[in-house]
Amino acid sequence: MRVVSLRRLVSGLVIASLSFFLLGSLGVPSVLAAPSGQIQVEADNVLQLGDSQQVVVTFQNTAGADITDVASTIQYIALAAADLNPSRTIVALDASWEIYVSETAPTPRATGSTTATLDSSAIYSPYSTTETVYLYTWALGAPSGALSQYTSSSEQFTSDLKILRPGEVIKLAITAECQGVVGDSRLWFFFRATEYEPSQVLVSNLGDINPKWNLYYSKRPGPDQTKYWWPLHNSYDPYDSDIGTGHNFDQLSWVRGETAHAFAKSNKLVHQKPVENPAQPCINITKDGPVQAVVDETITYEFTVTNCGNVALTNVTVTDDVLGTIPSPPSPSTLAVGESVTFTVQHTVTGTDPDPLENTATASGWHDDQEVTEEASHSVDITEAANACINITKDGPAEVLIGETITYEFTVTNCGNVALTDVTVDDTLLGDSIWSASTLSVGESVTFTRPYTVAATDPNPLVNTATASGWYGDQEETSQASDSVIIDPPFSFHICGIKFLDADGDGEYDVEVEPGIDEVTVTLLGPDKETPAEIYYAGKFIYPPPEANPLETGENELRGSYCFNLENVIPGTYTFYVREELPSGTIATTPTLIGPITLVASDTGPRESLNNHFGNVKPAPFTPAVGGAVHPVNKSVLLAPWLALAIVLMAGTIVVWKKRRMAQH
Repeated sequence: MRVVSLRRLVSGLVIASLSFFLLGSLGVPSVLAAPSGQIQVEADNVLQLGDSQQVVVTFQNTAGADITDVASTIQYIALAAADLNPSRTIVALDASWEIYVSETAPTPRATGSTTATLDSSAIYSPYSTTETVYLYTWALGAPSGALSQYTSSSEQFTSDLKILRPGEVIKLAITAECQGVVGDSRLWFFFRATEYEPSQVLVSNLGDINPKWNLYYSKRPGPDQTKYWWPLHNSYDPYDSDIGTGHNFDQLSWVRGETAHAFAKSNKLVHQKPVENPAQPCINITKDGPVQAVVDETITYEFTVTNCGNVALTNVTVTDDVLGTIPSPPSPSTLAVGESVTFTVQHTVTGTDPDPLENTATASGWHDDQEVTEEASHSVDITEAANACINITKDGPAEVLIGETITYEFTVTNCGNVALTDVTVDDTLLGDSIWSASTLSVGESVTFTRPYTVAATDPNPLVNTATASGWYGDQEETSQASDSVIIDPPFSFHICGIKFLDADGDGEYDVEVEPGIDEVTVTLLGPDKETPAEIYYAGKFIYPPPEANPLETGENELRGSYCFNLENVIPGTYTFYVREELPSGTIATTPTLIGPITLVASDTGPRESLNNHFGNVKPAPFTPAVGGAVHPVNKSVLLAPWLALAIVLMAGTIVVWKKRRMAQH
């Protein structure tokens, strides 16, 4: 698998800015410095099936303490990742780390590698307290073998020490690997908290703390300079079975507390899409020579070998059933995409050669373990008498798109010394008798063109052979010419969105506390807002397995994620709408018809619409987006309009009754 280069910042930033805590001990108020920081993630969001991608997770210790102070220096550094859909994306256990003295430092002061521990049945509480995820933890371990080296302000500054002083930055490079199935996965990154909960604080013996994740060694100000171990207060553990949710620590007591939020964290959404440009190896050979010769004459054959595919070819060879293996040079060992090589080989006609002398050349080449071959034949009449001969050449474009019309050009020539009659041209793709003439004079050539529209069902490459035939008496002469056209792979479209329960009604999707909803039926429609897209654009695209239209249970096990992946999209502009059908007993707070979504099947696109918002939206004057929150419907909600109408009618009746009483008196 290849590693994709870093190209843009793709994830949010969460900053924990806790800098100072009050500590009362021995009746003397004191101040305890504590590290704080931020995590950010750099990587692309979209992977092709079978690809892998490097993800760089960066944390900076933004504590305000001076870099020369032991206080606010992080020890036993550990970063963790929760993989919410490992059926689509997994993370390689091996990772590398680098520590820089600042954000702008050009080179790291310390480097190394580490291997994650994997819990394949962990619970990530902001996502769910019932569904399991993959949880990875990368720990750098102890800074050194001697405790004094990283608790002493004079010894802790060796360049290779695995600690994070105030202002320093650590970068952890991991690899996200696509599992080969179209779909989405979300990765959460955070500082991993220790599970240790001491019965007595303050803690001065490092050996009492296990496991040692994200600790710092702080000293109290004032006359009492006793040093103590503390947990990094913006660490986080995603699930604690004793508490039933995630936990962090109260820094002054080191008592675990219930929480659903990590203080320093960031996330990345990975979308896997089908491979858009599969390898299409192709080789082509043409062969030409004289139409007649005599015994002992040396004739010259001309060969042209072309790489007509989209990948380089290796071990390229040319053999001929009369001439044998063509030596190198001129036969090349490799051919780049689009490269052609032309060479000639001579043959002296002997009395034992058949008449006509017919021979076939075969070109072959390899891409990985796949071989491609192509043949070209030529015929030479060995005679000094009447010589009937016909020749045809054929030409077309090297590359086309599905739906594009090809123009083939043919040239038919009488290459003999007698006229030909009943001349016809047949083609394996275009049909029989695509051109005909009653006679073709000696030396006469006729050029004509024929169109062909490429279909999605055509083989790739599209190879066809034209055969010209003519008669001299009862002798038929024929000639063939082949053409190979690479059909550029069609495009793919990706239309994705999230449907969620907007618990607080603010129109914003909080991925930690507002769950996705996967009971909604989502249908992709054409521009008429009624016809399913695959019927409106019949034959224009297909859905890859396990896709379907409509989607009824969410996308690929990630709750609330609905994603249509369209493959083999024929070039053109497409407009789509998305219709939601809610479960029985629920209502939507915003429109359930979404669109228009316009995509263009071209190199410039756009071909992806990944950020559709299927949840609640802000009220006017904001332009409504798409979808809506789903709420259970109870009887009071259903009866509320009728109760309001009844109250209005009763109030009106009382006013009329009072007016009549006043008129009577």
